[in-house]
Amino acid sequence: MKRKKWTMLALATIYMMFVLQYAVFNRGLRIQYGRTVLFSSYAVWLQGNRGEGIAILANIVLFMPMGFFFTYFTEGKKHGFAKAVSLGFLCSLLIEFLQVAFTKGMFEADDLLNNSLGTALGYLISVWLERHLLSHLHPKVSSVLITLAGIMFATIGAYEALMNIEVDIFNSQRFFCFEVEDASVHGGSYELTGFAFMPEKELPQRDFTLFLKSMDTGKMIQMKTEYGIERDDVEEYFQCGEDDIHSGFCAIVDMSDIDKKQEYEVYVKYGWMFPIPSGVYVTLDDIHFLPEEDISEPKVAGTDLEEIVNEGTLLFCDPNQSCYVYQHDWSLYWLASKDFPFGKTDGYTLIEYHVWTTQVENLPEDRRLLDLDFDWISRNFEEYEISDTMNCGLYRVYQRDLPRDYSVLSVFTGCRNENGLAWSGYFRPVYTSMLKGSQGG
Repeated sequence: MKRKKWTMLALATIYMMFVLQYAVFNRGLRIQYGRTVLFSSYAVWLQGNRGEGIAILANIVLFMPMGFFFTYFTEGKKHGFAKAVSLGFLCSLLIEFLQVAFTKGMFEADDLLNNSLGTALGYLISVWLERHLLSHLHPKVSSVLITLAGIMFATIGAYEALMNIEVDIFNSQRFFCFEVEDASVHGGSYELTGFAFMPEKELPQRDFTLFLKSMDTGKMIQMKTEYGIERDDVEEYFQCGEDDIHSGFCAIVDMSDIDKKQEYEVYVKYGWMFPIPSGVYVTLDDIHFLPEEDISEPKVAGTDLEEIVNEGTLLFCDPNQSCYVYQHDWSLYWLASKDFPFGKTDGYTLIEYHVWTTQVENLPEDRRLLDLDFDWISRNFEEYEISDTMNCGLYRVYQRDLPRDYSVLSVFTGCRNENGLAWSGYFRPVYTSMLKGSQGG
């Protein structure tokens, strides 16, 4: 019997480890905010958001194995159901706390509700099976079935974690303001200069550090980083006060520590946090926003798009969907080839365009009434298509200007047709030209 209890305890521990891995540590970075109103996710689901409904169901199912384990450990004790649900609630509360502490998610009251409901259902199903099935079996058979069920439930967590092990840097694009403005060699050192800050969070100057991660070997190289350089232009544009006025940095590494032929991704470490990917890639003489292996520039020779491609900056590329997003001064251009997932009928290709800002008070009134921290300015492709007014060669082009009524922190884009969202992604604009123009410049 003791061996059986130790086996179940080990399986429960493995299950909890994988739940933590799946619900916390494998998640991408996220801007911190919360949904504290009960049933708010249910309201979104009932309004037609199928993804929200799947997330609700997943949160319930994820904690059902916990009810099973608690059934075993509270068997024969008074108030076993209440204790099991209470422990499920506390475990869920721990996960919500860890998500916030590690910037891996947002606090949601509905998650506590759904996780507790899952624990309760798992407990009740286990009790029913014990009374109506396992009690009629030989004790050894019953013991084997319980152990197998424990292994199965522990495997659920392992499977979910392994299927979600990919690091998502898109959320880090929303998480903080970051730009490398110059990458150059000075004497025997490689130097990066730029600025970085997190809205509404003052970064610790002594503990702000940049790292270079080799795209070939994965090796992390720490740079000697000076942070806190005064940047009046950054404060003038973003208007975050103390958060951004001392946001400049200068990071140096000895040339002997890096491979001159390699490409590196810049990682950022804030205080006690783990180094996080910035989405900025550098070589000795170039700064770009996608890894070189993912960059496939469009064929625009002899067209009016040459200036946009050659002088602008490629911010987002999805070769599978034949889409490129460029920034040239204050304008964004979506270049779409014939393989782009256009709607079957004109007017059914929506380009998602959401803009996050540090100046929520300057958003349109209807956004503020909804308590949003971003502007939703998505429009149909055909409404802003410029292909009829210029020679675009093989491409159809959708053009939108970056807003000037408020600062632009980051952008979410995607394509939606009759079948739903075909692709999506986040990116930061190139702030340099916007800083020069400032507000309304």
